[in-house]
Amino acid sequence: LRNDNPVDVKIIVYTIAGRKIRTLTPLETHAGFNEVEWDGRDERGNEVADGTYLYRVIVNGKNGDNTSDAVTQSAVRDR
Repeated sequence: LRNDNPVDVKIIVYTIAGRKIRTLTPLETHAGFNEVEWDGRDERGNEVADGTYLYRVIVNGKNGDNTSDAVTQSAVRDR
C-alpha cells in the first residue's frame, strides 16, 4: 500500500478454471508490504487439493477519491 489512508482489502482465491474458492479479508493493513496467510481451505473449511490457484487482490480507497486497484497473480499450493 502506498500510504496509511484507510482502505478495504480483499483477496479472492480461484481455481485455474475460475471457480471462486475463498475470500480473505485482512483485518489490519499499513503502508508498505503486507502479508496475508491462506490456510489452504475453501469457504466451507475443507482443504483444497495441491495445485496452482489464482488470487486477485482488490484494494478500494476510502480517502474520498473512490479509487480502486486490483491485481491477479498465481500461487501454488503444495503441502
